[in-house]
Amino acid sequence: MRPASCEVVKTIEHTSRISTLFLQPAPEGIPRPGQFVMVWVRGEDEVPMAVSHYKDGVLGITVQSVGTTTERLCSMQEKDTVGVRGYYGNGFSLDASSAILIGGG
Repeated sequence: MRPASCEVVKTIEHTSRISTLFLQPAPEGIPRPGQFVMVWVRGEDEVPMAVSHYKDGVLGITVQSVGTTTERLCSMQEKDTVGVRGYYGNGFSLDASSAILIGGG
């Protein structure tokens, strides 16, 4: 599957090394909790990123700058573009009205 071109429509800088990018159009379909996308930064590499937000066709990924590709992602501004493939992974269902999610890696 070829990456679909997505435009950065909004960025939120949480810290100097962590940002959330909101991308549009999101890949076809609706992601399930626990799924991820492959994000391709032109001239760099393709990296797996967890879906941190999805609403009305806008996809959010939260990125920590730990290398050259994620550094480029964290420095992106509105109207920049990336390639996105996905959704990958099985995901899971949230049946409770409230949940706690703890992750690590």
